[in-house]
Amino acid sequence: MNKNSCKLDAKFYSTLIYVLGRSGRLNDAWHVFEDMENQGVSRDLWTYNSMIYHACANRQGNSALKLLERMEDNSCKPDLETYQPLLKMCCKMKDMKVLQFLLSHMFNNNISIDLSTYALLIRELTESGNLEHACFFFQDAVLNGMVPKGQDIRGFTERTRAK
Repeated sequence: MNKNSCKLDAKFYSTLIYVLGRSGRLNDAWHVFEDMENQGVSRDLWTYNSMIYHACANRQGNSALKLLERMEDNSCKPDLETYQPLLKMCCKMKDMKVLQFLLSHMFNNNISIDLSTYALLIRELTESGNLEHACFFFQDAVLNGMVPKGQDIRGFTERTRAK
């Protein structure tokens, strides 16, 4: 592509990283991610989000957290999509210390939890058996005016009773 004067941009690399990650080729995705700057392409929000998503999906939590740090070092501000796979991973791994760190980090970056993030936290914490924290987030969501619809409440109460 370079021989044909086709300029590759961050969107191309983000898409390539996403496809490689989805196909189970995480090492190749890491290589592409690391090689971007050698090719004269700066990483953007979507590039970081894609790599963080796949690192979390493959239980590479430390690498995902280091990516969050690298993002900020490169003046790339994380968004809610950056944090969601990290939060999900913390819930699955029952790592409340890192979960608290991430929530604090979100607050410091002026990123608020939306209804889908509350639902993710409640679902993942419930499934991992951490009902106390799940109930806290459920209560917090309701107090913030994010009341789930009837079906969502039934599913939550059925899951908590089953535990």
